[in-house]
Amino acid sequence: MSTAKTPKTTKKTVYVDADEEITGVIDKVLEVKEPIIALVVPKRAGVFLSVVNMKLLKRSADQNDKKVVLVTSNKSVLPLAGIAGLHIAANLSSKPYVPSAPDSADRKPLNDTEDMAVEIDNTVTSKDTDQFADEEIDALEVDNASKTVEKPPKKSFMSFLKKDKHGSNLKVPNFNKFRLVLVIGSAVLIFLIIFGYWAMAVAPKAVVTMRGDTTTKDLAFAVKADTTASEANLDEKVIPSTKKELKKTESESVPATGQKDNGNKASGTVTLKNCSDNPVNIPAGTGVSTGGLTFITQATVSLPEGDFTSLGVCKVTTPTKNVEVIAQQAGDKYNVDARDYTVAGFSKTTGKGSAMTGGTSNIVKVVSASDVEAAKTKIVEKQVGATEELKASLVVEGYTPFADTFASIDTAFVSTPDVGNEASQVTVTSKKTYSMVGVKTTDLKKLIEKLAYDAGIDKSKQSILNDGLDSAIFQLGATEGPTTIVNISNKIIAGPQIDKDAIKKEIAGKKRGEAEQILARRPGIKEVKIDTSPFWSYKVPKKLQKIDLVIQSTTNESTKP
Repeated sequence: MSTAKTPKTTKKTVYVDADEEITGVIDKVLEVKEPIIALVVPKRAGVFLSVVNMKLLKRSADQNDKKVVLVTSNKSVLPLAGIAGLHIAANLSSKPYVPSAPDSADRKPLNDTEDMAVEIDNTVTSKDTDQFADEEIDALEVDNASKTVEKPPKKSFMSFLKKDKHGSNLKVPNFNKFRLVLVIGSAVLIFLIIFGYWAMAVAPKAVVTMRGDTTTKDLAFAVKADTTASEANLDEKVIPSTKKELKKTESESVPATGQKDNGNKASGTVTLKNCSDNPVNIPAGTGVSTGGLTFITQATVSLPEGDFTSLGVCKVTTPTKNVEVIAQQAGDKYNVDARDYTVAGFSKTTGKGSAMTGGTSNIVKVVSASDVEAAKTKIVEKQVGATEELKASLVVEGYTPFADTFASIDTAFVSTPDVGNEASQVTVTSKKTYSMVGVKTTDLKKLIEKLAYDAGIDKSKQSILNDGLDSAIFQLGATEGPTTIVNISNKIIAGPQIDKDAIKKEIAGKKRGEAEQILARRPGIKEVKIDTSPFWSYKVPKKLQKIDLVIQSTTNESTKP
């Protein structure tokens, strides 16, 4: 065997980060222009503990005519590199070799005739070099990976199954494919079973529309809703009622929008002069103003009558008096220079003030009256919710609610904090008691039925199909003690006497045409039409709750009995 060494080849040392992904490693390899790359692997590099990653690295290197050597002493990496056919070197000065695969006994050394003595340069392509400081960056010999000698693979038991005793090939079943087909087939079967049950038992519905001789009548009557009555008096139109109450503590918070200056007030002196024909007495607390700014006098000032010229002009010699003043509000805007002032309530008295000083500004948010009103408005808007809540409560208890009887009683609104106090928001609270009157629904229906028969409905031939309560109009009348008068206007529909449960039982499970013929023979029924769904259903469902009855009059007004 020849021992001649191949000429030294261009090479590159690349350091791999501990948390590097395989895609990053491959990118580093492909970025290197040199054909031989020594990958220095840190001890905790998990990327090289996957045979898939090893094979990806090997294939990418081969496709780009590059030789890759893993510089590592990690024993967990060696068998995986052997499977992928990657070279390993213990350090940068060791001779590369392809380690043994798990089913091989020995490592496969390089062919001496094909060794490539390589000096690895000290160029580092990774920022993280500290963990490799103890590695020796020296010469590295890399052989031609394509020339490694592989041991013949061991024969396995499956290899004997490939041919029978006559030498013919035997096909080994693909159990994974069989298992996939089995799973898909089972899923399809389960779906068909569920769909079949839904299609035959759940989905089918029927709408039975019967057109018959119906009568429509408008009723208008007054009901006496009596909270003290124990039973209905239909002749007197008295029906037991109840007054439902709902107590709530409503609270709403809104941001404070008022402003207040908590700084210091400016002060100074104003000289007052009276130019009237009579002496004046200016009390303490009088406002003197200039330019929209008002200052308050701190003492009572008495001034004699003015001194005038012959032409009636107030002389400068008119006696004057000084008085201390303090700004009406805090703020640095009250720091004004000397100027003239007017005196509130004394048009003939003038003032000349000194410079005002000491005013400072400190603006803070405070509760304003408009903030409190805004919170009150929100509380009032909640009455709509209380109305619906009372209605629902009465219906659940078997009463027909009269919305016009809704009333609310509230205590005084409480604001926290009070108007003018410093705060970022204000909370307004009010305790309310809502109430609404309702009458027993069963008694109201009996009264409507009685009034309908009294109005000419033939009880022997027709029954009330729709009492009109759903669209009735209720108007509140007078209230006399426990009795509330409620005026009711509604429209009733009377038609053939229908026992819906008996009809449903009679046609349940019948074919559509057969069921139509059965119902058409009933007295007072002019026309019958049965619509079944979905489209594949041609029978009336056996479940009664799946059958819907609709009675139509000659004017196409319909009702569900």
